[in-house]
Amino acid sequence: MAEYRAALSLRAKSRFPGNEGKAESALEQWTLEVMYQESGFENIPQKGGGPGRGYFQYELANGGSGANKVIS
Repeated sequence: MAEYRAALSLRAKSRFPGNEGKAESALEQWTLEVMYQESGFENIPQKGGGPGRGYFQYELANGGSGANKVIS
């Protein structure tokens, strides 16, 4: 989780100079909401055997929606 927080902080500083604290807080809240909805805060494979993996249920297989969106 420390790596995630460090990345979030760097992103907030570069994208929202002067408002890093508010931006980091808002990004953190949004991220926690996504983690809760996607996996219930568990680092798990997709229920039912689908391609989603992890807290955010990224679909990294060929044609998966997650890999292309994260990279861009």
